[in-house]
Amino acid sequence: MLTFIPGTTVVHSAHGPATVIGHETRQVKGVAIEYVKLSVLTNALSVSVPIDRAS
Repeated sequence: MLTFIPGTTVVHSAHGPATVIGHETRQVKGVAIEYVKLSVLTNALSVSVPIDRAS
């Protein structure tokens, strides 16, 4: 599993360059799933990606 450190710049496959702003855990169908929160650099978009799907 990758490590996402707040302040690091990453590339989202659909939205391009983004800055890691943190992590959060959400309950989905009773299962806790950890997400990495991104702030897309080209606009005011915020994106959350399940960490186990990030590469």
